[in-house]
Amino acid sequence: SVQRSSPEDVTIVESSLPGTAVALNNALSHQNLQRVAALDPLTGIYNRRFGMQRLHEEFARAVRGNEPLGLLIFDLDHFKNVNDTYGHLVGDRVLQAVVGASRRVLREGDVVARYGGEEFMVVLPGAGRTDAQSMAERIRRAVAATFVDDEGVRIAVTVSVGGATLSGTSLSAPDDLMRIADAALYSEK
Repeated sequence: SVQRSSPEDVTIVESSLPGTAVALNNALSHQNLQRVAALDPLTGIYNRRFGMQRLHEEFARAVRGNEPLGLLIFDLDHFKNVNDTYGHLVGDRVLQAVVGASRRVLREGDVVARYGGEEFMVVLPGAGRTDAQSMAERIRRAVAATFVDDEGVRIAVTVSVGGATLSGTSLSAPDDLMRIADAALYSEK
């Protein structure tokens, strides 16, 4: 059988609604603010701070589970020439196109973040050396096949990629992984 609410029950619920609505709105606003604070406004991907936070989380998880972890750092080749030749607005469109191309080839669970001006990092949970190398090549190819049009001129761009993996190493901190990936990127250039 269904019990009916008493007038006192209805009064209690009605009186708590405004406070509940405010609390819910505040929680949603806070959650939205956290999401926005984690994103790079130009590219829509995670910013450096949040990317580094995710790298630390994934590193700890990989160490605890004795699982592999890959990290890629890539940057646009000769990007200063794009900005100098076509302007910063076109440069922004190139950055957006590069991010879009790289996101299309990433696996579910991979994390891409803007690391610097035209430099990006990709955290690859569960990726050993072969997986990381394969992903680096997929990103390189995807970007090389991407063009941005500027008044009838097709602008092509390439990236250099460096990587590092946790599997089979005795690295003790995520910063070690970053240092190795960064050094690999610069030797690639």
